[in-house]
Formats: sequence, C-alpha cells, structure tokens
Amino acid sequence: MSLPIELVATILSQLPLHALLSFSATNRTNHALAQTALQELNVAVLPRDLYGRLALMDHDADSASLDFSVIKTAMLEKSLKASSSSEILRRQVSLQNKIATDVLRNECTHSVRTLSLHMYDFGSVELASVMASNLSKLRELTLRFCHPYIHDKCISYNYWRQAPDGSPCWNALAGLGGENQQNLRLRNLHSLRIERAGLTSTQLRKFVESNPRLKKLHLDNVAGVDQEFVQWLGTYCESDKSRLEQITLQNCTQLKMQRLEDFAWLAGIAESSVRYLSLAKCRNVRHEMLVNLIDDEDEELELKTLETIIPPKGPARHYGVAEEVGQGPLPEMMAAGVGEVAKQFGDMEKIVVDPEFEFPAAIDVV
Repeated sequence: MSLPIELVATILSQLPLHALLSFSATNRTNHALAQTALQELNVAVLPRDLYGRLALMDHDADSASLDFSVIKTAMLEKSLKASSSSEILRRQVSLQNKIATDVLRNECTHSVRTLSLHMYDFGSVELASVMASNLSKLRELTLRFCHPYIHDKCISYNYWRQAPDGSPCWNALAGLGGENQQNLRLRNLHSLRIERAGLTSTQLRKFVESNPRLKKLHLDNVAGVDQEFVQWLGTYCESDKSRLEQITLQNCTQLKMQRLEDFAWLAGIAESSVRYLSLAKCRNVRHEMLVNLIDDEDEELELKTLETIIPPKGPARHYGVAEEVGQGPLPEMMAAGVGEVAKQFGDMEKIVVDPEFEFPAAIDVV
C-alpha cells in the first residue's frame, strides 16, 4: 500500500480476474482500487482455452481492447456420455450462465463501463436480472453468442446460423413488465451490440427505448429484427428521443423488404441523426430496389446523406463457416487448421485464461 497509485493501478490491470476480485474483497480501500482498475471487462465463458483465443481474435477485429479473460467451464461431454447432445448443450449453457452471473454479481464489477460477454447462449433470468440491476454505469455492451469457429460435439451443424428461440430472460434487460421496469438500472448505454439472439420485436423496441443515449446499435442474426421493428425504428429515429448515429442490421432473415412500401421506414432514418446504416447479409431485402432509392435524385428519401451498406445482389444462399466470421486475421488462420492456430496463439499476450475461477454455483448445473 506504500506504492504510488499509478504503480498499483498497473499491477492490478495485469491480474487474472479471479485474483482481482479476491483482492477487492480484502478491505474497502482495495475494493475501491479494484473498481477503478476494472473499467473494461471482456470475458469469454467457454469450455476450451482455444475457443477463448479464437473469440479474442474475432472480438479484437472491432475493438482495441488489451484485456480479455477466458473462464474455462467443465467438459461436460466426458461426464455425460449417456446423455444426448441437446442435453449436454443445455447443461453447458446453464453452466456458462451461472458462472457469468457470479462474475457480474460481484460488487467490483458494478463500475464497469465497457462489457463484452461471449458464451454459447443467453438463457438465465438470474443473469439478466443481475445485469439489469447492477450495471448502472455501463456505457458499451456487447453480447456475442455466435462463434462459428467453435466445433463442439454437442453443437449441431446449423447451430450458429440460426437465431435461438425467444426467451423471457430478455424482459429483465429490456425493462419489459412492471417489476422489471422498476428494477432496471441499465439505462445509459451508448453502444449496444448483440450477435445471435432470440429477442422478440417487442423486447428490442423496449431495450432501445430504455437507453435514450444510445448512439450505436448493431444487431446481427437477431430474431426480432423484422418489418414491425424497423417500422418502429424509423419513427423512433425521427423523434426527439433518439440519438442514434449508427445502425447495423446484419444477417437478419426475418427482415423482409420486397415491396416499395416496405422501405417507407427509411424516410425516418434519412431525416434523423443517423449517418450510417448497414443491411449487410439481409438476403430478404431486395437489392435492386434499395439501390434505386439511393441513386434516384428525384426520390424524396435523401439516402445519399447516409453511408449505406446494402445487401449483396442475387438469391439467398448459405454462408460457410469462414464467410460468417468478420473481416480480420481469423479466416486466414482457420485455413491453417486448429493445431496450427494453437501454436500461433501460444504466446498471445492479450488473453488471460483463468482456470482457478470457480464458484459453488457452477457445480450444480441441473
């Protein structure tokens, strides 16, 4: 404690997550120091070290973050040989959600301003409630449940391509319902990124409305992005309540825009503060019609003021694993094979694998 505060902060920033949380529990002074050091939390709760390293590569394509923690879960397929793949997957998701709940329940994480969470799926009402009630200072939230580079035995071939079924756990994060609205403290987001989720259109609308300071909205393979949602989004962006500047609706198969009236919501986008709009990989959005709306000088929709990313031309088709991964070093690495990837990542400095991060709640996953 006699060290300069700058040196203490540097030391704390190098600690594994479990060690930092343990340090914060020693006394009030150390708790305050740990909270100050933990302003950004990027955590992957996955069953293998290699999965976490691959998640870091995909995450780092969009972020310059230097700290990334991997919490390894149990390899359930070894202990549940007689169980079906779907049962193993259900228990793995349950285990991941319980560990994430214990991490975010810790008071040291309540001052986090940037959070990215990487798991197989989001399916815990308890986790959603903890995030909604404890993360009042959060400004940037990333929820990634799409990891096409992961080939787990319990995961089917099309698992990462399809958005999961809807879940009531999202109601807590969105503040949907009287009790959830009353307990919601997650109201100051500036950036929201969700990849592969089963939110409904109603949950999405409430989530956006509950965060009026939101500037960046990125939804990738989210079930609730449909015609009803974008019609509301156009009206919302045009109102005085919205501060949205960047909107990405990517790989959303439920969004179907084939007729001219389906594009009417873009009028509200063009008249708002939005300056970037992406509809990449939305194969049910008619390419030619959107191009005409952008290029037509007589068209009332002033879409030329937007930086617009349009879906590709041609019929819908399925993407391979490598094509679904964002631009960056990952596709090239995948071509070398998993074994070669592991060798190249052996000395990676950005990642901390935390095998000692264990909680009693993680034992019972039934």
